[in-house]
Amino acid sequence: AGVLGPASIVGSGAFNLLAITGISILAVDEPKKIYDMGVFLCTSVFSLFAYSWMYVCLELWTPNEVDVIEAWLTFFFFFVLVIVAFAIDKYGQIRDKKA
Repeated sequence: AGVLGPASIVGSGAFNLLAITGISILAVDEPKKIYDMGVFLCTSVFSLFAYSWMYVCLELWTPNEVDVIEAWLTFFFFFVLVIVAFAIDKYGQIRDKKA
């Protein structure tokens, strides 16, 4: 319990979203055109939602603890992310085949 756990989660998520993406962009020799950003944008939106959700869980509903309902909802949101990202990717593939 305490500040270290949530701070580690937020720091790790922010690093993964921002720093790794930035380093990946800088690592290529020539400029690349981003063809389809659907899944990346989906992941970015869900990341921002996850930070907000963690704040709601740890500060507003049940301060400094996570109850069972919040844990199950968090687990459920992960599967929502996977399904939505998969659907966006499949939609992009279908759109590309038609074009």
